[in-house]
Amino acid sequence: MKRTVVAAALLLAACGHGPRLWLAAPEQSDAERLVVQADAAARARDNRRARDLYQEVLRNHPDADTGPRALYGLALLYVDPESPFRDSGAARRLFARLTSRYPDSPWTREARAWQATLAELVRQDAEVARLRGDMKRLKDLDLEMEGR
Repeated sequence: MKRTVVAAALLLAACGHGPRLWLAAPEQSDAERLVVQADAAARARDNRRARDLYQEVLRNHPDADTGPRALYGLALLYVDPESPFRDSGAARRLFARLTSRYPDSPWTREARAWQATLAELVRQDAEVARLRGDMKRLKDLDLEMEGR
């Protein structure tokens, strides 16, 4: 009797937690397949292919559930220091598009963090440019005073 109860408990546990081979896996949409391929290309550092695939998703499947993921992946290509597409302005626009168009997306929180980081970098770049200008003016003034 005890063995039967243990066997039944094991059978019930296995049924609840094991793989269900008799259920078919849900089909991936074209957009999902493209995003998976784009993500793999980005991991493999094939940035051109990744960019083209993300753009294809956004162009041909604009209302798909994969839109936020494609926008996020594409924006990451533009902030990657090793990417030939490095463009923080383009990345900021893509992150802004993601947060405004898909406010409830799981990618939105990270996109907002990237927006804040990129905005801070823009502010710092402006400060560096201002300081360089000040240094040049001081150098010119110093040279002028030495000439007197």
